[in-house]
Amino acid sequence: MSDWSANLKLPYMAAAQSQKHVTYNEALELLDAAVQLVVIDFDATTPPGAPEEGRVWALGAGATGAWAGQDGDLAIQANGGWVFLPPRTGWRAARGTELRVFDGTAWVEPALPALQQLPGLGIGTAFDAVNVLAVAGQASLFTGDTDGHQIKINKGQPADTASVLFQTGFSGRAEMGTAGDDDFAVKVSDNGTDWTSAIIVDHVTGAVSLPQGLDLGGTLSLPAGSLDLAGNAFAGELPLAAGGTGAASAAGARSNLGLGTAATAGVTTSPVDTTPGRVMTTGAAGWLLDGAVAEEVANMNTWQVSGAFRFGNSTAGRPTGSNAGSFIQVSRLSPASGPARQFQLAFTTGGRMLHREMVNVGEYAPWKEVYNIANILGTVSQSGGVPAGAIIQRGSNSNGAFVRFADGTQICTHRAAAVDTGDATWTFPASFVGPARATYATPKTGGARFGRVDTSQDNQSIGYSVYDTNGDRVSQGSVDLLAIGPWF
Repeated sequence: MSDWSANLKLPYMAAAQSQKHVTYNEALELLDAAVQLVVIDFDATTPPGAPEEGRVWALGAGATGAWAGQDGDLAIQANGGWVFLPPRTGWRAARGTELRVFDGTAWVEPALPALQQLPGLGIGTAFDAVNVLAVAGQASLFTGDTDGHQIKINKGQPADTASVLFQTGFSGRAEMGTAGDDDFAVKVSDNGTDWTSAIIVDHVTGAVSLPQGLDLGGTLSLPAGSLDLAGNAFAGELPLAAGGTGAASAAGARSNLGLGTAATAGVTTSPVDTTPGRVMTTGAAGWLLDGAVAEEVANMNTWQVSGAFRFGNSTAGRPTGSNAGSFIQVSRLSPASGPARQFQLAFTTGGRMLHREMVNVGEYAPWKEVYNIANILGTVSQSGGVPAGAIIQRGSNSNGAFVRFADGTQICTHRAAAVDTGDATWTFPASFVGPARATYATPKTGGARFGRVDTSQDNQSIGYSVYDTNGDRVSQGSVDLLAIGPWF
């Protein structure tokens, strides 16, 4: 039989042993230390100066002094000295409220069991049968370990509720989620019992409805973006009333957005509806979508509405020679300061763009062509003294070259041979409407020194002579001729 117990290594009393109380007391000292084991410190290496009887230290590696060579043992202060007891795997020891377990090598914190199928969890507060997870604190943080993070709220069927509820004094004030169906909704309450839906998003179409209306209290600003209605058809009206007094009138899942006062909110009722504050519908004298037909105007002379319109072959005031087409009109009606002024554009046969200006109500200046890249160079023309063709025209023939400008100026040039028998005649390459206003003859070669232009001239030709330094006509060389005058 061994002299020591198997687990705690307590000494046994031998048969016929004298002074049995010594062995008995030694065993009691070990029991007193090992049972309900409490230590002063874990991983201790230096003995205390004046230890209290019965105190226990769990020694670590590198113990010194009276503990030298007892690494890993329990050091027990007993009878003014030290008793050492090797712990066994699975022994538990407490230091205050800290609990550790000996794993055969060191004292470690015990592993917690898997937290599965818990009845509830309360952090800073108590959970109950409904709120099985309860947290009391300034904030709760959910974060992804390396990337994103999702918070998932699942419900069994559409009629159930999956939502986030906001409370005041544990009484509901706002809720968002899917409650009673799969439409996403935001609703509010002032008493926790009666609820009003503010936003509903259809779970099939994604259409957003505002059952209680939209009160912006002023201006709707969309910086660096746009309001995209995706071509949806709308039914009903949603006015934006001054002071937020407007109310929604929704007929279906979608509604129009009417801007203005409560009295004028809505959309235009006809192509020429000019009620202030109404939203203009497609086809109502506005910028038209593909396939829409503009309003046809019977008399362009009396039309005073801004927008895009059509004119027919019988429309009064259309440009002469223009087939049926479209035009854009911008009006500034100011009865208090005088007659209305009006600006119109019309696209005519040949791709020309014309404009005219109202000089009085029902009275216009003639149509004028709007110059563009296509008519900078071409045939210059005029109608009633008003340019009607290209800006610049250039031409040439055997009589020389000419440049004609839309403002009426014409320049003719020619290099001709000198003659010594009277004045020579230069027939212009293009006629003037009267005598040229400025003419020049510049000798170039053959001993000529200066030229003279005959004062007798008309709109078709001019006489010229070339002289040497002695004042005699010369017949050799050439002369550059220049004539400037009006072509209309």
